Amino acid sequence: MVIYDLQNAIEEKGFFTKRDGIKHCGNTPPLLEAIESGGKRAIKITNRVVREDGVALLLPEISGLIPGDRLTVTGRVGEGAPTVKEWGMCLRSPRGQFNQVAQAIAPKDIFILSYVLDKTDLPHPLYIHANAWGEAVPDMDFTIDTILISRPDNTNEREDSRQLVYSLETDEYMATYRSGDIFIADPDCSLAPSGSPVCIIRRHGYANAIHVGKRNNDWDGLDIRLPMLGLMPGNSYNVHIVGRIEGNAPTDAQIMLQIIPGYAWRDNHTIYSNSDFTLGHTLTLMELEMADTLRITTNAAGAQVDFTIYSIEITTENWMPFVF
Repeated sequence: MVIYDLQNAIEEKGFFTKRDGIKHCGNTPPLLEAIESGGKRAIKITNRVVREDGVALLLPEISGLIPGDRLTVTGRVGEGAPTVKEWGMCLRSPRGQFNQVAQAIAPKDIFILSYVLDKTDLPHPLYIHANAWGEAVPDMDFTIDTILISRPDNTNEREDSRQLVYSLETDEYMATYRSGDIFIADPDCSLAPSGSPVCIIRRHGYANAIHVGKRNNDWDGLDIRLPMLGLMPGNSYNVHIVGRIEGNAPTDAQIMLQIIPGYAWRDNHTIYSNSDFTLGHTLTLMELEMADTLRITTNAAGAQVDFTIYSIEITTENWMPFVF
């Protein structure tokens, strides 16, 4: 079932600033032109100056959308694209700090972006533009050939009847450690160190905590292995974490959750020396579909900041956590 089709939204050729569900995005802004390509309508984006110049898909103006609808965008990159790999075409949400929800890395010509809409997406637009890291400057023209939002006719999703899906406090595997033991990766454990920190078990109350120490890189942290938790597509899961910064933290250091693959930042915020912190995130439908790891880590400025994780709880949507 098709909910939205770019072909129906573009009825005339020519330059425009806004049409049914579509407008420009970026501070410049770029020029949007409805063209005919291969017997179909497309949008050519020119006069781009910075990576954020592109197309905004106005979800609040598209009637009938529900969580679980799939958005598919196809397009072509024009001449002048960077020859290095440190760039991509992305689909971005305005919520959070440069929140990429889909990305095609360094496409040579055609790119495809696919994303499952979550209920938290529907009140906001989504942006289609370039991204860059390193020295790449992706200010080339590009063309959007397809924007399609469709709904599957049949789904096999089941409701997750659990309330508490995972708890560090009740993790039987973690309970086998004694205070002072070194915590290492094990195929039977839902948690694992990431990178090369030294993780030590510390007793906290009636349960074990994990001290993540001797960090040298921003990817040194603690991984939550999502496939081991039996998460079911179509359900909503809340993640709640409590910890403490051990020692001094630079003024621009941040702690966060990262969705892997993609390394998308979630709930990143500033940390303070020798202070407690909390992290929280609700896994989206798309994250449940593509993510395999939820990483607790810092930005580059906090790469040498050690921390202890006291509590990790993953709950279904209507269950209040113990620690928040």
